[in-house]
Formats: sequence, C-alpha cells, structure tokens
Amino acid sequence: MSFVVDKWYLDLVTAHGVVVVGYRLAVRWLAFDLQMASRLRAAPGEGTGERSTPHETSIPNPAGGHLSWSAPTLGLQADYEALDPPILCTLLDSPGGSIEWSCLMPRARASVVTAGVRHDGVGYAEHLRLTLAPWAFPFHTVRWGRHLSEQHALVWIEWDGREERRLTWLDGVPQPSARVAATGLDGLTDGRHLRWRDGHDVTRRRVWATLAAVAPSLGALLAGRLGSMQEHKQCARSSLVDPHGVPLDDGWAIHEAVTW
Repeated sequence: MSFVVDKWYLDLVTAHGVVVVGYRLAVRWLAFDLQMASRLRAAPGEGTGERSTPHETSIPNPAGGHLSWSAPTLGLQADYEALDPPILCTLLDSPGGSIEWSCLMPRARASVVTAGVRHDGVGYAEHLRLTLAPWAFPFHTVRWGRHLSEQHALVWIEWDGREERRLTWLDGVPQPSARVAATGLDGLTDGRHLRWRDGHDVTRRRVWATLAAVAPSLGALLAGRLGSMQEHKQCARSSLVDPHGVPLDDGWAIHEAVTW
C-alpha cells in the first residue's frame, strides 16, 4: 500500500531570538488524503504558540531564487530571498521507498507576517518527499539542524539505527568528518567546530498527537505505529569557532532530535 508524505518547511529567527516556523504537510495512505498546514512562534521566556489547519491547500512557490507562501487560513505570508544555492540529496533509496530532500534555501533573507505581525531574519527552507513509511525506516533517531549567520550556512542530518548516516554541509561544501556533539558539531574542515548556547525549546511533543489534533481518525490509526515518536526542537545562539575556540561568526541554530 503506497505511502506518500510531501512536506514543506520554512523557518526564520529574528535578531532577538524569536523563531517563526511554517510547514505544509500532505499525507496519502490507504483511504486518507490529508493536507494540513501549521505555523508556530516561539520566543525565549514566552513559550510556543501554534496554529494548525486541515483547510490550507496552498503550497510554497519557489522560483528564481525567491520563495513565497501565502496561507490565508493561517494568516501567514512568507517571502524568502536565497543567499546560497540549494542542496539536493536522495537521503535513502530502497525497494520499499525513498526519502528525497531538497534544501531549497540553506540561507535566505526572510520575512514572515503571521497574526498581523511582521518578523524579519535569516531563514531556511526545505522540501521533503517520502515514499517510505516512517515505521519502515532503518533508523530510530534523527538529528537535524542548521546554523545561519550573515557569513555562513551549516546544515546537518544524522540518523542511527540499523543504518547510520552523517551528512553535513558548510556553505554548500560536504563535511565528511562532522559529527553532532552535545553542544554543537565537531569535525568541520580546518579544525572548526560549531558551538551553541542559551537555548530555548521550540517544540517538545509526540509527533502523532499533532496529526491527531487535526485529523483524529488518521491520528488514531497511526498511534500504534508512531505512538512513541518524539520531537524535540530547540533554538540557540551559535557560532563557528576556530581550533582555539575563537568565534568566527555569530548566528542562530535550530536543531532537533526525533526518536521512536
């Protein structure tokens, strides 16, 4: 039985650490054809506010280094201008399905209006397409993140389980020795590291419960398969540092771990 997930994800962090995230998700499986969209805002000391809807059918529109998304039912308007070229990668290709990842904008000049308030900052945009059901993944932990500054874009994906994968790009250049550490990433070229500090939660929740809130019947069906899947996303101040620990830039990292 075919399983298809099509997900668009956009984020930005303002100069004051306010995180704005928008995503659109389409799931097709069995008799279900779900489309949903969500936007959230998280700020240090304020917690997270989120709104989701199954009625938003518009999708982000990338063209010529610009990406726009108008989601009226969410009261959201996003406009992104690319600062770096895209990164395209097939993360997994198996007989059971594939995971296609398009990092359309590793770093962008971004503006998002939500709930009538405009937020400006450096942002990130990606498109993910899965034809492999999550319960068939050959891994049980995924760590993803990005560090963006006025000078650099660092993006990483790691997973562990029956299969392990470590993928990192710094300004579009692969970093084969990079590894996620407790306070950032180690093993970047030229002895550099990423260090983050003073983080705050963006989300900490069960993944299936988010679907259940919008589509109860699908959420109930997936509870047995994805009931243990947990998502923990954080935002933190971050810097690339040289081998002596001297900061080379100053930016913001969004990083998450998904486990099940």
